[in-house]
Amino acid sequence: MGSAQRSRRSRQFQSADCHPARKHVAVATPTQEPRVLTTPQAGKRLKRSDETIRRLIAAGRLQARLIGGRWFVDGQSLAALERENGDPQ
Repeated sequence: MGSAQRSRRSRQFQSADCHPARKHVAVATPTQEPRVLTTPQAGKRLKRSDETIRRLIAAGRLQARLIGGRWFVDGQSLAALERENGDPQ
């Protein structure tokens, strides 16, 4: 690569807000629901114990997946349960 190409490429990166490869990375904001949460995280949001979260999963009130021995709760399912229970979040 010649020096003209290198300088053109470096100007390209300097003028961009971020590295071009990182433009499509989704960053969670407070308004976005997390995609998945662990049972302790879900319990903290609902102000319930981990065991209660596991019971809600077993009862089918929360959608979750068991991966490597740990439950991961669907964020949208948790938000729907919060709305059902009248929690403001």
